[in-house]
Amino acid sequence: MSPHPVARIADCFVDLIDPRRERCRRHALLDITTIAVCAVLGGADTMVEIADWGRTKRNWLEDWLALPNGIPSHDTFGRVFARLDPTQVQAGLFTLAQQLVATAQRLVLAQRVVDTHDNEISTLPDLLRQFCLTGQISTIDAMGCQTDLAAQIVTGKGDYVLALKGQSEGDVRAGSGRFHYHGPARSARPDRGKGSRPHGVAGLRDDR
Repeated sequence: MSPHPVARIADCFVDLIDPRRERCRRHALLDITTIAVCAVLGGADTMVEIADWGRTKRNWLEDWLALPNGIPSHDTFGRVFARLDPTQVQAGLFTLAQQLVATAQRLVLAQRVVDTHDNEISTLPDLLRQFCLTGQISTIDAMGCQTDLAAQIVTGKGDYVLALKGQSEGDVRAGSGRFHYHGPARSARPDRGKGSRPHGVAGLRDDR
């Protein structure tokens, strides 16, 4: 089952630096941020309205957030957001917006320019960091079939599908041993000509 939306909102703001002294932190920063984002999406315009929304939705929020001291007051929301780094907040909101729009429209919303003296591999880690990977499936072509990229996706609590090239014989043999062939796939796509190759359906074999 996919993670709850509230959990995903918190994932988009994990890089926020808490400006408060540790002894003054009665409320978790990600709790404050998540409540504020949900409240604004629900129509709240002021800190008072954010706090009111949080109190109204407290029972629902307690299923997904720690809330050790209940819902923060409007003064707490105001003080915390006044001290947060606007660039970090903007980055979190941008990541969240990407997730919301991409989920609804199935769009690709990020890209990176590749240096003329470099290749795509070096830019992929930075590109992946722009997304909230939790509960998502990342697909990358054979150039991106790298253990470091796979580890980054797993660390971000996501899953991946990486392509293997035929010239990497060792990897192909190791990978193909995990699958069994089901025969030709039925496709409604027209024949692309002499250069086209038949394709089949494979299923993952669980040898655990």
